[in-house]
Amino acid sequence: MICPVNIRKFIDNLDANVMFNYAPTVSLSLGGKPLTEFWAMARILKQSMVKKIERLDAIEQLVTAERLHSSASKLISLLLQSKGSYDFAFSNVGRLDIPDTYADFRLERFLGVTVALPWRNCTTLVTTQFRGETDLAFVSNQSFLPRHKAIAIQQKAIQMLAAALGNNGYPHYADNQSAI
Repeated sequence: MICPVNIRKFIDNLDANVMFNYAPTVSLSLGGKPLTEFWAMARILKQSMVKKIERLDAIEQLVTAERLHSSASKLISLLLQSKGSYDFAFSNVGRLDIPDTYADFRLERFLGVTVALPWRNCTTLVTTQFRGETDLAFVSNQSFLPRHKAIAIQQKAIQMLAAALGNNGYPHYADNQSAI
């Protein structure tokens, strides 16, 4: 899988309230024989990600991305034709650190997660946290992953996650299928 990395913390002049839309990726893999225990796999992936992020040179990534601007149209054309070298992307947006109350109204949740990648395989799992709740969104491209297969993957993933959490009741799942 590939994981976008939030490099804001590596850029001193970037304030928290400034929009910034660049996230280089790190690649993660379980290798040829994945473990069967969910939390063991999660720990291995987390350790690998931490090491790769520590080695990431944010300034070099930004300079390289700037150099690619003149080739953007050719790069997008290539990405639309290529399956890619990964099975999916995992994007942990993290905690959305904004106020939930504005004058006379209260923001309850965010909807409408999108993936703005020009890749043919844009299959992505996006997580966000807001007001103490974690939201998971599974996003894909119908031409790459047909809807029925995406739903089967989604159902299996929810089953595995619920089993790993020891919660087979799927407490909020039935209320949150609107994005399917």
